[in-house]
Amino acid sequence: MAKGTITLSGSTVGTKMESLEVEQGATGGVNGLFKVDNNDTDKASNLLKESVKNLEYPNLKTEAYIMLARMETDSKKAMRLFNSAQKATISQAEKNYVSILKARRMINDNNKEGALEILDAIELESNAYQEMFEHTYGMASALN
Repeated sequence: MAKGTITLSGSTVGTKMESLEVEQGATGGVNGLFKVDNNDTDKASNLLKESVKNLEYPNLKTEAYIMLARMETDSKKAMRLFNSAQKATISQAEKNYVSILKARRMINDNNKEGALEILDAIELESNAYQEMFEHTYGMASALN
């Protein structure tokens, strides 16, 4: 299990350096997405944005970009973050997963054509994301 602490240098609260801890689980996902004082997710988001490029583990970097993309309210910025997540991935299956997440974001933004374009370009090599893919494709097709 890979574990890392993302630290924002030079910024302290009292005598303690602000930090965001993430831990990679055995399946590649991230356990405990944010460990933040007082549930301040804005602070965590800013810390993550400033620190993500310095992450050493590709899976953590991918998950960090995905977290940022999911929190982003601006669609164009979210797509750029998903693109960064795809660049950090180490397998085609992970690239497909991020593509499905991008399509879901487009569905939430009522962009049927964009979502279907992304989904049509995916060639699933395994069944790992088949159900998620089919569900997302159904959601996109149902949009007016």
